[in-house]
Amino acid sequence: MPNPKVIDIEHLLRTGNLLYKTFVTYSEFIVTGAEWYRESDERLGQAYYNVLSVIRPDIAKEIVGANCDPFYDNNLLPDFFAAVYKRW
Repeated sequence: MPNPKVIDIEHLLRTGNLLYKTFVTYSEFIVTGAEWYRESDERLGQAYYNVLSVIRPDIAKEIVGANCDPFYDNNLLPDFFAAVYKRW
């Protein structure tokens, strides 16, 4: 299986290329979230939620404010990953 690629989130934000987002795999989301975290000053939960909101806003809307939303609490990341994977 090929290695997942890092998605250029900044390019997606600049261009609003929504069609491209539908072709992102769950593995690419995981890799991109980790890369975004390393390059930003956000906490891990914030980084992953923000990447999700760009790549899959449909899933992000279902998760925001739920008991698995990691934006304010990194301890919710395992539940977040499970919820995202289930909806992917």
